[in-house]
Amino acid sequence: MITKESILKSWEKQFPWLKPSTRSGSRKSWCSVCKSELIPKLAVIKVHDQGKKHKDNLKELNSNKKMTDVAKLVQVRQKVKETEIKLALTTACHMPIHAIDHLSEVLVDTGGVLSDLRLHRTKCTALIKSVLSPWMKNTIKDDMRGKKYSLLVDETTDISVEKICARYFSEMESKVVTVFLGLYRTIHTTGAEVFSVIENSLHSRV
Repeated sequence: MITKESILKSWEKQFPWLKPSTRSGSRKSWCSVCKSELIPKLAVIKVHDQGKKHKDNLKELNSNKKMTDVAKLVQVRQKVKETEIKLALTTACHMPIHAIDHLSEVLVDTGGVLSDLRLHRTKCTALIKSVLSPWMKNTIKDDMRGKKYSLLVDETTDISVEKICARYFSEMESKVVTVFLGLYRTIHTTGAEVFSVIENSLHSRV
């Protein structure tokens, strides 16, 4: 037996925007695109579907939906980038660089946002050298600024390269810390040149 309800259900399949009116006591249909009631007759619904106002509203709705989808995609990509940087930082501080190859694959298998993770040795090394290293050096220098500190300077196996460490009280960590400032090449190993290298390393921004 064909009932009014079954007819309306078939109309909803043909017109996905067509819904029963939620207004109390109303027997009309509802256009979820135009936010308006319609007389529940197929001819009226077809005319409304082809109307300029309805088409314009539907186009705007689809455009907004696409913008929302793009915004969600940007958020996911941003989350993946943040995770990659955190993993690169963890790798630099706590484990050998080749370990990230296996770790990233394990994280990808967990699914969700991490399924888009793409981080292996080459990319991890680039993040450490080009992003994390400059940030860490500048952060350390900002933390040292205006404080007394001791410098530890030592030659590497190559006497033209000086290794510089600093020891000071860190307000960020609330304790005395020893930090590595970097390796700096010198042409001559005279006291004046070593002093100049140290001075430049402390005042320059990366």
